[in-house]
Amino acid sequence: QLSSGPVVVVAGRGNLATSADVEFAALQKLMTAVDGATVLPALRRGNVVGTLQAGLGPTSEAFDTTSTLTAAANGQIEVLVLLGSDPLADFPDRDLATAALNGAGRVVSITGHMNASTADADVVLPAAVMSEKTGSTTNLEGRVLPVAKKVNTPGVARPDWMIAVELADRLGHDLGASSVEGISEQLMSVGAGVGSVWRVPFQASAQEVSVAPKGGYDIDLIVSRVMYDGGVATASSPSLAGLANGRAVAVNPAVLEQFGIDSGEMIRIVSERGSAELPVCPDDRLDRNTVWAAFAQPGRESGFGDVRSLISSSAPVSRVRIERVP
Repeated sequence: QLSSGPVVVVAGRGNLATSADVEFAALQKLMTAVDGATVLPALRRGNVVGTLQAGLGPTSEAFDTTSTLTAAANGQIEVLVLLGSDPLADFPDRDLATAALNGAGRVVSITGHMNASTADADVVLPAAVMSEKTGSTTNLEGRVLPVAKKVNTPGVARPDWMIAVELADRLGHDLGASSVEGISEQLMSVGAGVGSVWRVPFQASAQEVSVAPKGGYDIDLIVSRVMYDGGVATASSPSLAGLANGRAVAVNPAVLEQFGIDSGEMIRIVSERGSAELPVCPDDRLDRNTVWAAFAQPGRESGFGDVRSLISSSAPVSRVRIERVP
C-alpha cells in the first residue's frame, strides 16, 4: 500500500516522555524503508518553519534545546536569551529547566506575554505579537504568507526584529537590517519570499538508542499535548481557560481493578526521577503496560502533582510504577 503513491510522513513529538532521539530513529527507519517519502513537520508553535527558514535553527545537537539548558545549568552560559520561550512551563524535564535558569549568568526574556520564566528573568523586553506587526509567516507546509499589522502595539513593545537589531548593535554586530521591507528582500533572495514554498532535503543521522531493562518500573509513560492546556495564551483568555481538563492520569481499567482503585481517586506515579500524585481516569484504549497524561495542564486543585517531575531528558524513555495513596 505504501508503494501505491506518494508518501508524506507527518512527524512530530508524539510522546514528550521519550527523548527526541527515539522518535527520530523511528522516522529515519521509515524514511529508509520508503523510497521517495517526504516529511511534513508537525511542529507545535506557529511559524517554527519560518524560524528554521531564516536560519535560526541549531547548527548541531550541541546547540539544541536540551544541550543549551544543560550548558546553562552547568554555569557555561553567560547570557541566556529566551525568544518567546517559557522553559519552566514548556520543557518536559522540569528540573533541568529550573537548573538552567538558575545557572545562567543572566536571563533575557523577549516575549509578548508574561509567563513563569519571564518572572525569573533579569531583563524583560516586551515584543509585539500577531496582528501588531507586519511581515510574513510560514505554515507547516512551508508556504510563506503575508502578515499585516491590524492594531497598534501597546506600551514600549516592539517587533522582535527591532529588538534583535538593537541587541546585536550593542554587542558590536551589524545584522544588515533596518526595515521590514529590507528583511523581506533578504528572504526573497533566498527563496523565502511571500508566495513561495520552502523545501529542504531530509537529512537523517539518528544515533543508536539503547533502552535499559525495566527493573522495578514496568509501565511506559506517555505524555502528549492536547489542544487546550495551561499555556499563557489559553490561561489569559476567560473564554478558553476553562477548556483545559486539568491534571490527571489515564490507566487501563483492568489495572485499576487489580489495585482496587476507583475512577477519580488519587494514585501515585513513581519513576526513577521522582513521583507525582494525580487523580486517575480509566481508559480502555490503553494497554496494561501504559499510562497516559496530558502535558502542561493547570493544577486547579492543591496537591495535584506535575507529570514533568517524572521525566528525565537524559533517559531515552520514561518508565513508572503505580502505587496506591494511603
